[in-house]
Amino acid sequence: MLNLAKIRAFAQNADLYEERQSDLRKECLKLWKIPDRARSAPSKPDPKSKFFELMKGESSDYMNFKAEELTQEKLKAITSVYDYYCIVLGMETNSQSHTCFILSLGRNHIFWKEPTTLGGRWIKLDLKMDLPANTLLFAELIQELNGEGRAQRRFKAVHILDAICLGGDDVRALSFMERVNYVQKFVKAVSKPSIPNLTPIKTKEIVPLKEVDQVFDHLTMKVVKGSGGIPQLCYSMTDGKHFIPSGLLIIKTVEYPWTIAYSKTNQRTYFFNTKTRTSVFDGPSEAVSSFRSCYISRIFWSWDSGVKLVDGHTAASGKVHRHTITDFVDHALGR
Repeated sequence: MLNLAKIRAFAQNADLYEERQSDLRKECLKLWKIPDRARSAPSKPDPKSKFFELMKGESSDYMNFKAEELTQEKLKAITSVYDYYCIVLGMETNSQSHTCFILSLGRNHIFWKEPTTLGGRWIKLDLKMDLPANTLLFAELIQELNGEGRAQRRFKAVHILDAICLGGDDVRALSFMERVNYVQKFVKAVSKPSIPNLTPIKTKEIVPLKEVDQVFDHLTMKVVKGSGGIPQLCYSMTDGKHFIPSGLLIIKTVEYPWTIAYSKTNQRTYFFNTKTRTSVFDGPSEAVSSFRSCYISRIFWSWDSGVKLVDGHTAASGKVHRHTITDFVDHALGR
C-alpha cells in the first residue's frame, strides 16, 4: 500500500523528486551485471578490414582480372552453349560499364571499389541505400531511363551481377544460378519501394546463351534526352524502364573438365566429363563454378562502333555482330 500511495503522489505532483532514485539505479545495474554507461551505437570496422574478414583468407588477386574480349576466334572456342549465361551491361558517360564491388558494413555504411583498384581505398558510395552488414556484391552502378525525349526521367540504380556474401551468408561456393536465386531473395528482402528517395537495387536479368535471341528482342531505338533528337540503342527491362547498353557479359557456369550437352534420346541435358568421357544427368559438385571461377572466365562482347545489332547499324569486318552470334548458337543447337 505504501508503494501504491507513493506512485499516486508522484503521479499527481510532477515536481516531486526521489533522492534515492540514482542509488537504486546503480544497485540494480550492479545486481544485473550491466555496465553503468550510456547507450551508444557499436563502432563500425573500417571497410578494408571487413573486406578481408569476408574473404576468409581467400586471395583477392583474381578480382583484378579484366573480362576477356569476345572475338570471332573466342566465339568459335566455346564448345557448349549450355555452359554459358548472358547479362547486358549499361553504359556510363565514358562509354563503358561501371562494374564494381560493393561492401556494406550495415545500414547506409556502404562502400565501393573498382576491380582494378582492390589494393587501394574503399570509397563511400554516394547513393542513398540501406543494406545489411557483411554484404559483398559484384554489381553495376547504372543510370536507368524512363520515357523518351524531353519528358524522359533518369534514375540511378544498382544492378547486382553476382555475390560473395549476403548479409553474412557466404554464397561464393554455390552454383551461379543458386547465387542468382539467393540474390533475388536478398533484393526482395531489402527493397523498400515505399521510400521513393532510396536508390533502387535490382538483380540483373540473366539469359542463357542458347536463348540469346531474347536479348536482341529487348533492343530498341529510343530518343534519349540530351542526344539532340537522334535515336540511340536502348535495352528495355521487364519493369518498363530502359538503359543505354555497352555490351554483353558472357559467364561460364560449368567447371572444367565438365560441360553440359543435350541428349536427343532422353530429351534433356546432361553433364559430360571431357577427361574421363563419363556422363551423368545430375550435376556433380565438382562441376559447380564458384564466384571466383565465373569471375575469372567472364567474356565481354563490346557493342562499340562497327558492331551491327539492329537495322541501320553498319557492320565492320572482323567484329562479332548480332548475326555472328545467333548463327553460331543456331548451329550449335542444330537449328
